[in-house]
Amino acid sequence: MTYMSLQAFVFVTVIAAIALLVMAFVLRKMLCIGTQGYIATFIVAWLGAWLGTAVYGFWAPSWTGPQGYRLAFIPAFIGAIFLPYLLISICECCCRGRHDPRG
Repeated sequence: MTYMSLQAFVFVTVIAAIALLVMAFVLRKMLCIGTQGYIATFIVAWLGAWLGTAVYGFWAPSWTGPQGYRLAFIPAFIGAIFLPYLLISICECCCRGRHDPRG
């Protein structure tokens, strides 16, 4: 699972980019503000897409690379959405009481 071909890397990168667009423009959730938020959310979405197939399994249409590396579309997309959303929710929960709006 640690080694992946170039095609698998491109596949995971495309899934992470689509998940980034969903997180930014549909769910309106980002890890940070500005360009850093896009980059951080993309990295976490990429990790989620990479782990999504291993965690959720091969129950959807999958792609098998030339070296036998298998990736399933729907589990990878679910992982790419779930992991950033989980991290954002944890960060919001931890930082909720730290900022006093009264100064």
